Amino acid sequence: MLASLNEVDDVLGTFVVSDKLLPPRAHDFESELGDLRDLEIQEFLTRRRICRRLTTSACYAIARHAPVDPTAITPITSTSPTPAVEYAITFAWAEHSLLDDGIALHRKMHAASRADTEGLSLSAGIYRGDLRTLPTFLGVDENFDGIEPRALEVVFIRQSYWPLSTTRTTKKLAQAVLGVVKGLRNLYKLGYIHGDISYDSVVIDRDGVGALLDYHLAVPHDRPCTELYRRIRSGAWPYLPCSILAEPQQPLRVDHERWHDIESLFYLVMEISFREPYMGDYQVLVMTPDGETFWGYWNRQEADLVYDLKEMLRLNTRYHRLLKGCAQR
Repeated sequence: MLASLNEVDDVLGTFVVSDKLLPPRAHDFESELGDLRDLEIQEFLTRRRICRRLTTSACYAIARHAPVDPTAITPITSTSPTPAVEYAITFAWAEHSLLDDGIALHRKMHAASRADTEGLSLSAGIYRGDLRTLPTFLGVDENFDGIEPRALEVVFIRQSYWPLSTTRTTKKLAQAVLGVVKGLRNLYKLGYIHGDISYDSVVIDRDGVGALLDYHLAVPHDRPCTELYRRIRSGAWPYLPCSILAEPQQPLRVDHERWHDIESLFYLVMEISFREPYMGDYQVLVMTPDGETFWGYWNRQEADLVYDLKEMLRLNTRYHRLLKGCAQR
């Protein structure tokens, strides 16, 4: 249910999850992290099916952990001394090929200095189950052909985050984007390219600082260019870079590089900039007419058409029209 493909979870509100529903631990990055005793899902943040190999969701949750010393365990009550900890939690059903590098990357992040992990979300613990094949993995043709087994991976992120769209001013949006750029730079210094910049993988913390959230499609950049990892069109459709969209019927001719992630970030920033509060209500954001037109263009399924539309942004007249689609805030 936690990583389902439907939207039934969204209407459940706050609920408590038993630790027995989680898969076994794959790694803990904080030695003082005791067994999970109580997990309360507060709010689902995102849910998406990125490709046939990966389905993810993220939520804001509160958890309590048992002390490392088992003799110190006490029942959880409203006056329990066990402190509640806020987390962002990601749930993913992912093929094995997308899990190979995950823990290695998390180890590198935790071994790095604080300055070298700016803009990166750090995990407190990773739970991972066995590879399985489930009916929810079926494509639109309801056929198992080409469907690979997946494992459920649950990652506890050290702090809670919110969508980038919660920034209310251009200044705060710029501050958040600066944090994301630092994250991309630091990720590259650690040896990886993110490969999946989109609305669901870029978030902000309590201070409005931007960060990267999901690393399932991140790959080491020092692998040979002949390897398949760098030659896959990965990521959410409207954020794909122009050169990645080129010649969609042919194998990808370029390697996914870090500047492609920057271009994807540009499309994300424009999406946020197109939105304005409906009648002053920041809880309801709607796109400006021009913004909605551009966003509709980028969501078209004809890759060659989207390529041409994005390529035309190099022209001053087209770019100025794009800016006119931005909301005044």
